[in-house]
Amino acid sequence: MKSFFYTLILIFLSVFALASKTPKAYAAAPGTFNCGTLGGYLTCGVVNHACSPGTKPDEAYCNNISNASECDIAQNIPCIPDTGSNTADCFLSTGGTVSCQAKNVACQQGYKEPCSGRSTSNCTQTNAPCELSQSNTTDCAYNIIGNNTCEPVNSNCRPGYNAVCTSCPAKGISCVSNAPAPTISVYDPTCVAAEIPGYPGRDRTGIKTGLGCLPTDPQTFVNTVLPWAVGIGSGIAFFLGLYGALMIVISAGDPEKMQAGRELITSAVVGLLLIIFAVFLLDLIGVNILKLFTY
Repeated sequence: MKSFFYTLILIFLSVFALASKTPKAYAAAPGTFNCGTLGGYLTCGVVNHACSPGTKPDEAYCNNISNASECDIAQNIPCIPDTGSNTADCFLSTGGTVSCQAKNVACQQGYKEPCSGRSTSNCTQTNAPCELSQSNTTDCAYNIIGNNTCEPVNSNCRPGYNAVCTSCPAKGISCVSNAPAPTISVYDPTCVAAEIPGYPGRDRTGIKTGLGCLPTDPQTFVNTVLPWAVGIGSGIAFFLGLYGALMIVISAGDPEKMQAGRELITSAVVGLLLIIFAVFLLDLIGVNILKLFTY
């Protein structure tokens, strides 16, 4: 019974934790909207938008996403056309105070009904065009109280835009999008090569290649490439000697094939000795005597 009770408590706490989380709301780019999880990750819906007047967010697009992770990454989705008639009917209301009011309002996103504020003599109208609710502009003026700074006034920015002033006085300055600018990755060919054992303090600045990070410093390059070259050369010599021995074994007493196998083994051994002596001479003459590869 206790375990059942504890299980119910854990389920309740989990649901409460999910319900208390707020959806991610990143700024939408102009002309787009973002989806996000709502109601504790239970539903997916529009969390913010920067749709232009005459367009609107596609609610169905977000509602059809069932996975919370996919919902939170659905960003900058293009807005869809608003098919509303973008009109309203204006009439005189005689309830209490006579005023101009609207009915049958079908204004598109970004517009407002055109009746409020009309004079009673110019009120009655059917299918009156809706008016822009936000001009997406701002005026700029000096704030004489706040150190005479240039600040926005009478701002009427649409969602996804901010009022920004760079010069004063000014009127009708377009609001600036607050959506994060797209990041373009720039290829950087430079890299840092691995430190060579026994050679601390060497310049390890390199260039990215298909073989990895190759140092640009001649001394570090030689010390990096030489062990690989010796290893590859020794490996080739070993396999050539092995192939020569195989030729002798399968020659079945044929003198020409046996001679070819012996020559191949001899060449492999001579090549391996040349590699060993080349490294020895390079270390003796180049490093110890001429100091070519030392700081």
